[in-house]
Amino acid sequence: MDILKMLAQSGSLSQISKEYGISEEAITQAIEMGLPQIAGAISKNTSTDKGLADFMKAIQSHKDADVEGMVKDVNKIDTVDGAKILGHVFGNQQEDIALNIAKKSGLSSVDIMKILSILAPLLMGSLGNQSKTKKMTSNEGIDSSLETLLGGKSGVMGMMKSFLDKDKDGSIVDDLLGSMLKGK
Repeated sequence: MDILKMLAQSGSLSQISKEYGISEEAITQAIEMGLPQIAGAISKNTSTDKGLADFMKAIQSHKDADVEGMVKDVNKIDTVDGAKILGHVFGNQQEDIALNIAKKSGLSSVDIMKILSILAPLLMGSLGNQSKTKKMTSNEGIDSSLETLLGGKSGVMGMMKSFLDKDKDGSIVDDLLGSMLKGK
């Protein structure tokens, strides 16, 4: 279940484009950069026992999310919840990450946050749904589920994550912040 593919096939990219006045191409580019950021931050956060326990509690509150309904009608997505999810996932790096994606995509950081606030509930809902049938009691289990939602290692998301993870530690957050702080 590739989130970008689901959004594209359902017509949701067009819906987001009309609602926010952003081209579908720009939205796609922001998603291609934003989803690996969110996934990388989740992976990094769940690499500790406390982070994993906190994340599993969060997943449980999203296990019954109507992801299919959200994909078909993005107005069903709770973007306020999305902003909260991003706050938990990115912590104090949220603004820096949005600015970095904005710089690379040509969109404003406000537009990036709107798009990320749509993606976060979709990602959490998808992970919550998967948690009912797939064992996600470890960082590796979560990483495997995230990889599926990002289109797998061979998908666009896998290529983007490989490109962005310069130090090959499995997290792109530190690499993107480092390049941003260096002005690259």
